Amino acid sequence: MIDVIIDVSGYFAPPSANGLYFHPLPKPVRMLDTRPGQGNCDTVSNPIAAGSSLTTQARITCEGVTIPASAKAIVVNATVVNGSGQTGYLTIYPAGGQVPLAANIIYFPGQILSNAFTVGLSSGV
Repeated sequence: MIDVIIDVSGYFAPPSANGLYFHPLPKPVRMLDTRPGQGNCDTVSNPIAAGSSLTTQARITCEGVTIPASAKAIVVNATVVNGSGQTGYLTIYPAGGQVPLAANIIYFPGQILSNAFTVGLSSGV
């Protein structure tokens, strides 16, 4: 079991038919924190078990900051707090999509690791 923390720093949204623009958030938003009593935009308070999946809303308003319905991708910093003796990986991808063959973070026993990346959003999440 691992704890996962997801902080969002911005999003990509279409200003017009010509493409996507990056919109930085005025402050990072903690979208997910599986540690008990730590999350502020979610209701998850349990570590994630190996081989399991977790879906969370990305287009939200939290702490007075909004990620709008027009967002097509978010810029994320994911942190894994691995207090267990397990080795594993974390893969973040749009809901309803196929699980990618590449992981965002590969973790080892007792480590705290983080990685920044951009992830596309599905049409419903």
